[in-house]
Amino acid sequence: MTWNTFGRSVLFAALAAAAWVPWLVVVGPLLGANAARQLYLILAIVLYVSGLSRNRSRSLIVAGCAGGVAVVAALVARNPTELGLGLGLTLGIARSAFLYRNSTARAVTIEGVLQLGGLLLARWLSAPPLAATSTALWGYLLVQSFFFLIAADEGLPTGLQAERDPFEAAHRAALALLDE
Repeated sequence: MTWNTFGRSVLFAALAAAAWVPWLVVVGPLLGANAARQLYLILAIVLYVSGLSRNRSRSLIVAGCAGGVAVVAALVARNPTELGLGLGLTLGIARSAFLYRNSTARAVTIEGVLQLGGLLLARWLSAPPLAATSTALWGYLLVQSFFFLIAADEGLPTGLQAERDPFEAAHRAALALLDE
């Protein structure tokens, strides 16, 4: 199943948030609460990336790479805030650089707004108890769902993207005028 629409992405956010407490009950005693949380957040982001594209092979390759980067981010992070920043950056790059191609400025703007909004909402919803991780994860992924309300070109060759991007079309028209 893919979650490459707003509704499906919101459903994924709700399911990921709901699965946190059972995960904590089962895995928490084995790994410890903090390690269980880190592993859960990594798995949630990798699973989210794996369902973002209709092209299953591409999304699975990108999800595997994102998983490797997320593990490195977890090893380097000294606290949950740093882990959240690392995972958010991983998701943003995976989504806008490899799965949905937009112009660079557009991708940076969209991802900057979504990541900042998602992380701020997650921080606002989080609280010291570990159960609050579910509300923080839900809030973060809820904001990420808005990506699908913004027009994104999935897997289009560069030439076709320029046709859909009015700024690129205007740039090409201006260059054509200058060349004449």
